[in-house]
Amino acid sequence: MRILFSPVGNTDPISINNDKEGSLLQICRKYKPEKIYLYMSKEIIELNQRDNRYILFLEELYKGFDIELDYEIIARENLIDAHIFDYFYKDFRSVLSKIHRKHKNDEIYLNISSGTPAMKNALFILTAISDFKMIPVQVSTPYKRGNYTIRDYDLELYLHVTKDINDNPEKYIDRTSIAEMKNFNYELKKEIISNHLSEYNYSAALTVSETVREFLPEKSYNLINAALCRNNLDSFRMDRFLEKTGERFFLHKGKYEEEVEYMLYLDIIRRRGLILEFIRGITPLIYNLFIIVIETNCKIDIKDYFIQTKSVSRWNPNKFEDDENRILEILNSKFKNTFNINSIVYSSHLIEIIKEKGLSDRLIDLCEILRKIEEKARNKAAHQIISITDDFLNNILGYESEQIMGFIKKLCVEIDIGLTNEIWNSYNMMNDKIINSMNH
Repeated sequence: MRILFSPVGNTDPISINNDKEGSLLQICRKYKPEKIYLYMSKEIIELNQRDNRYILFLEELYKGFDIELDYEIIARENLIDAHIFDYFYKDFRSVLSKIHRKHKNDEIYLNISSGTPAMKNALFILTAISDFKMIPVQVSTPYKRGNYTIRDYDLELYLHVTKDINDNPEKYIDRTSIAEMKNFNYELKKEIISNHLSEYNYSAALTVSETVREFLPEKSYNLINAALCRNNLDSFRMDRFLEKTGERFFLHKGKYEEEVEYMLYLDIIRRRGLILEFIRGITPLIYNLFIIVIETNCKIDIKDYFIQTKSVSRWNPNKFEDDENRILEILNSKFKNTFNINSIVYSSHLIEIIKEKGLSDRLIDLCEILRKIEEKARNKAAHQIISITDDFLNNILGYESEQIMGFIKKLCVEIDIGLTNEIWNSYNMMNDKIINSMNH
C-alpha cells in the first residue's frame, strides 16, 4: 500500500501561472497513493474552506483511477509562521512517526515540493535521519523556474486542466522524480554494525540492525542472525537463516566439525577479551581432543569403555575385564589404586592413558601443557569468584590466553582434525561477507 504525506502549497492543486498541475496532483497521478495525508497551515485551510479546491481536484483526478480516494486532513489552524524550520521538524517527525506506526509495512512517500521552504527542508532532513524508510518525491516546475504565490482562483477554469489530462492521457507530462537521498541514520548504523562484526559482537550487531530494519537488506539481516547462531553453536538455526540468503559460511565439514567450531568459538571470546569465559570453556575441548588423540594416535576406541548418560560419561567396569589395552592397570598405577571404576571420565584420566601409549614427545608435551592449564587456571575460574586476566594467567602458568590458544591449535594440527588456514580465518571471512552484503 502506498501512503502519501503532503504539505499543501499555494501552487496546489493547479498553478495559475502556467495552467499546470501542482506537485500534489503530479505525485498522486504518478504513484496513485491509496491513502493521502494533507498537511494544511492556517492560510491553506482558509483557501480550502472557501471552495474545497484541494479535495475537488483530488476527487476529479481519482475518477481516472481504479482505486477510491482516501484522504485525511492534518489541520494546523494556528500555524501562521510557516517559515519556522524548528516547528516543522518537530511536528513532521511526530506526525510521520504516527503514520509509520499505523502503516508499518507500507511505502510512505513524501511530497518535498509543496509548501514553504521550511516544510520542504524539514521533510528532506527527516528522510535522511529517520529510523524508518520514507521516499522523498520532488516535482520540477513546468518551465524550470520559480512559481508564484496564488490567491485568486477560478475553480471551474482550472478544474478543466485535470479533467483534460484524465480524458487525454497523452497530454500528461511527468515532472516527478524520487529525490536521491541516503539515510544518514542508516549509514551511521551500518558503520556501527560493521564495527560490532569486526569485534565479533554478533548480539550487538543484531540489536543495532533491528533499529534500521527497514533499510537493511533482508539478506544482510539473515546473515547477521546466522552469524549469531553460529557463535552460539546453534548450527540448526544458523542453517535455517542461511537458507534464506542462498549463501553459506566457510565451515569445517566432517567428523570433527563440533570440535573445530567449539575451538573457533573459544578463540572468538578470547579475542573479545572475555578471558574468564575462555578459561572456563576449555575443559570440554581438551576432553574431546584427548579422546581424539587416544582414538587416532593410540588406536584405542576409548568411548567403548564409557557408559554415556545425559550429561556425563562414566567408566564401564565391565570393559576392564580381559582388557588388552590395560586401561584399568594404567589408571590404578597412576592414581595409586585410588581410581574408582564407576567414576566420571575426566581429562586427568585420559592424559595418563596418552602418556603410557608410546606417542611422540611433542604430542605428549602438548597434552600435558593443556592439562596443566586446565588444572591450574580453569579449576580456579570454575570454583572461585575471581577475575581472570592475561596477567593472572601469566603469573600462575607462564602463558597468556593467546599462547594457550596456540597450544590448542598446535594439538589440532598434530592430530590432523582438518584445521586449515581458511577454517581458522572463517569468522573473518563470514564478517566480510555480511559487510559486503550491506553495501550492495
